[in-house]
Amino acid sequence: MESMKEGILELLADRGALPMRDIYTAFGYCTYTSGFRRCVYELMDEGLVEYLYPESPRSSRQKLRLSVRR
Repeated sequence: MESMKEGILELLADRGALPMRDIYTAFGYCTYTSGFRRCVYELMDEGLVEYLYPESPRSSRQKLRLSVRR
C-alpha cells in the first residue's frame, strides 16, 4: 500500500491535479476499488493530497491535487 501512496504522489507531482478516474486507470484499475480509496483517504488524512474543490467533494469536475500545505 505504501508503494501505491508513493505512486499517487509522484503522479500528481508530474501531472498536477487529476480526476480520480485518471489516477486509478494509471495504476491499471478499471474501477475505484476499496484498497485504492483507502490509500487516497489516508493521503488526505496525512495532509498530503486534497480535493481541488473541497466545498463540493462530489462535483463531476472534482480533481485530486497535492496539498498546498505540504
